[in-house]
Amino acid sequence: MRPAADIFEKQGARAFGTRLRRLFEVLNQGVSSAYAAAGVDFEPRWFGLFTLVGEQSEIDIGTAAKVLGQSHVAVVQVANALQSRGLIRRVPSKTDRRSRALQITAKGRALAAKLGPLWDQVAGATEALLAEAAPHFLQELDALDAALVRRAFAERIQCQPRSRA
Repeated sequence: MRPAADIFEKQGARAFGTRLRRLFEVLNQGVSSAYAAAGVDFEPRWFGLFTLVGEQSEIDIGTAAKVLGQSHVAVVQVANALQSRGLIRRVPSKTDRRSRALQITAKGRALAAKLGPLWDQVAGATEALLAEAAPHFLQELDALDAALVRRAFAERIQCQPRSRA
């Protein structure tokens, strides 16, 4: 819940990342509550890798990290959590026998089938929220992603003049 006098709103662009983090946390909490209400042991942070592995016959961690735009370490952490719950497994890679790839398990497929209707509800709630508050947000998010691919944010920061305080 946002405080009446929002310090971050007053900060404008200075608090952009902080406000995105807060939005992320509010959305994640809602999804976590939906999982709990459905009696499902699943975390929102697992969604990306879990669905990616489910769509592939197998995928290695490095490729998954690139596809998801996440760090190798973050993907390994999620893979370990999913594997410990029996939702995915590590198998010898078909393309490089020295490495291991990720595959979804039968238990993982069953959970994905159970989660499908819940994910549809999440999508519906998201679409309704966007229609109400920010109808072009996804297109603008795509534009932000593309701009950051063209030029990293760290570089953008370095190119800004320093103000004298």
